[in-house]
Amino acid sequence: MSRGNIVILTGAGISKESGIDTFRDVDGLWSRYDLEEVATIEAWHRNPQKVLDFYNDNDSEQIWASVILAWGTLFFFFFLGVLRSTLRAAEGAVGYLSSVAFGGGLVMGLGMLSFAGFTFTLADAADHLNPVAAQALNGLNSDFFFPLAIGGGTLLIATGLSAIRSRVLPAWLAWAALVIGIAAITPAGFFAFLVFLLWTLVASVLLWRRTPAAAAPPGQTTLG
Repeated sequence: MSRGNIVILTGAGISKESGIDTFRDVDGLWSRYDLEEVATIEAWHRNPQKVLDFYNDNDSEQIWASVILAWGTLFFFFFLGVLRSTLRAAEGAVGYLSSVAFGGGLVMGLGMLSFAGFTFTLADAADHLNPVAAQALNGLNSDFFFPLAIGGGTLLIATGLSAIRSRVLPAWLAWAALVIGIAAITPAGFFAFLVFLLWTLVASVLLWRRTPAAAAPPGQTTLG
C-alpha cells in the first residue's frame, strides 16, 4: 500500500478562525492601536501605563498569540529534523553543515519560545507586576532578538552552503537561503525574518514531496 504525503499550509487565518484578531486585517489589532505607542521600548519610556493597559485590555488575544507561537515552534522543530536528515544524507558521514544548521535552528526556536513566554507573562500578569518588572519584560519582549537573528542566520547560511554543494534543494532555494541568512544578521533582520517564513513554507513543501528511493537492506538478495 502506498500513501501520499500530507502538507498543512496555514498562517494568520488559523488565528482569525480561532477568534483571535490578526494584526493587519481591516479590523485587526493595529487598526485600533498605534504600534509605535504600545509595542516598542520607546513607547514604554514615554507612557508605561499605556503599554500595560494595552496588555490588560487584550490579554486573551495576547495569551492565545503566544500559545500559537509556541505551537508553531513545535512544528518548526519537526521541520528542522526533516531538514537536517535531508542535508545529512546528501552530505555523507563527513558532512558538518547539517549539524551547524540544526544547531542554528535550535537557537532560533529558543528565541521564538522566549518571545512567546515574554508575551504570555505580560498579558497574564500585567495587572500584578510592579513597574520595574513590567519594564524589564517589555524590554525583553521588544529587543530579545539575538537568538532569532543569529540562530536564523546560522540555520540559513549553513543550509544554503550545504544545498549548493550537494544540490539536495533547488539552486534558487539554496541561494535564497544564503542571501536571507546573511540579511538576518544585518539591520534588515526583521524583514529577513518575514522572508524566512516564506522560505520555510516553500522548503517544507519541497521536502515533503521528496520520495526517497526504496533501498534494499545490505546483503539482501532477490531470488530469480
